[in-house]
Amino acid sequence: MFMTWKICALILLTTLPLMASPPGEGLAFYLLKRDIPKTPSAPAGAEVEDQPFISQNDIVSYSLRNQSMLLTSKAIDRLKRLVGSARFEACVDRKPIYSGRLWSILRSASCPEIVLEIPTDGSFNVRLEAGYPTNECFVGKDERSNALIVTALKSSGKLVD
Repeated sequence: MFMTWKICALILLTTLPLMASPPGEGLAFYLLKRDIPKTPSAPAGAEVEDQPFISQNDIVSYSLRNQSMLLTSKAIDRLKRLVGSARFEACVDRKPIYSGRLWSILRSASCPEIVLEIPTDGSFNVRLEAGYPTNECFVGKDERSNALIVTALKSSGKLVD
């Protein structure tokens, strides 16, 4: 009886920290605290805001084939209030994966980074493009299909293809 109690106590003590730890936040997009110049050799990892402007809970679904996200209406409202070409970091569990810029298709300038296109047509679908207006403008390594992103989306049931 004493041995059974010891085993139960040991199991409880080893699993309690796992049950108490919060789950990872998954894929989230954070604005940078200050805009820094992007260079092809600059790694992701700049200082980001405390709260994401798009959290994994805001993502209804994510398509790797199209590199697009269907967002909630609240997320779209937040996105539309953000300033033009602000810099962001795409993170998984707060680990930076890649950086990019918010972009409107109404802008005529080109951009050599990953751009998160702010929808202007009233849709809730947001595209993540490698360069703007075409991928020939893109400079750097494309991490939109990074294994950590794919794993986070699969485990949350958000990945559609």
